[in-house]
Amino acid sequence: MGYLRKIFIGSLTFYYALIGLEIAIMISPFAAYFYSVYAPVLNLLYSYSPTRWLADFFLPHMVFTDNSFLKIFGISSPFLFYPGMAIFLVGFVQIYGAKLLRKGVVKSVLYSKIRHPQYLGLGLAGLGLLLYWPRFMILVTFIIMVGLYYYLARVEENRLEKIYGESYLEYKRRTWMFLPGRLLERWGAFLEGRLGSLGRGALAMCVSLLIVGIGVGFILRGYTKGQIPRYERSGLTVISIYPMAEKEVHSVLDRAFEDENISSRLKDDSLAAYLMPARYMMQSLIADVGRGSMMKSCPMMRRRIPSPLLLFYHIGHILHPHSLHGGDLRMIFVRLEGSKNRPLKGHQVLDTGVMRIPQFYVDLDSKGAILKVMKTLPYTAWGRLPMPAF
Repeated sequence: MGYLRKIFIGSLTFYYALIGLEIAIMISPFAAYFYSVYAPVLNLLYSYSPTRWLADFFLPHMVFTDNSFLKIFGISSPFLFYPGMAIFLVGFVQIYGAKLLRKGVVKSVLYSKIRHPQYLGLGLAGLGLLLYWPRFMILVTFIIMVGLYYYLARVEENRLEKIYGESYLEYKRRTWMFLPGRLLERWGAFLEGRLGSLGRGALAMCVSLLIVGIGVGFILRGYTKGQIPRYERSGLTVISIYPMAEKEVHSVLDRAFEDENISSRLKDDSLAAYLMPARYMMQSLIADVGRGSMMKSCPMMRRRIPSPLLLFYHIGHILHPHSLHGGDLRMIFVRLEGSKNRPLKGHQVLDTGVMRIPQFYVDLDSKGAILKVMKTLPYTAWGRLPMPAF
């Protein structure tokens, strides 16, 4: 049973890593596998009203704000993921080294303070992935993974108590299960006592963590929506990728509404627009502008900077969103649809369960003069997969 349990936990961890690294997979040679396995699941969830929210994001990924609270979430991903993986690897070397040398219970280095540093490391790494790509589906999977890690840790502890008796109980008294404070440990013990078994207690813990976690996710999403740079003009809602002066945004919109080629398209009240620098590196999450166009527009991509450095380039924009200011601008117009292809109003662009279908984009120079108006394909660079709204 223990072997099967570990296979199950390992499979869940792999699946979580798969969805947590969604962006990396989509742009890699594994994209075909990704589309055949993960994408259909995501699209299936998105096709039903009760589950559409699972594909939505609860924190910003591609829109930058001046809000310090949201900036902390935005920059924390690598500072959780890499230390988490380091903790996991040190714990792995310790525990399997001890098994090879037949040393019994490991109580040194990481294990001198924490009984399950490997699970802690994987949990921190998973949290880092979640904050980088904060989709509700990943949040739910992360919470289930934490609940199962707790269950597996308690099973292991029960086994060691039977083998080592008082020696292991004394070790438990002076160490933490995962983190200081023993909150998770005490809550688990309370549920086990009330429900009469480890399995039922762990299940109840997982359900309670899901309720709290999803609730916090929706609170964060509501807060994020209130901080996104948003402008209204003649029924058109415009989301700015970075904070801009309202006067500057309305100057751009003046030009757009004056152009007959554009104004004739704006009669559709289900349209909304994203305003960004023409060189913005993540615009392909909004519309398929073509890889050649992206390579030309983004200096970092043009120089073929390695992906880890692109992450720090992204963090730089989170900390200093106004660094995006200057140069040509691009407005990408999207049509909003709800379930069953029902058209929505443009002001609903950031609501839960909204599909944003690209229609056309407009390029303007630094003075606001329109350079070109181009029709787009009705999907993003990654097909019809739901992408972040902010």
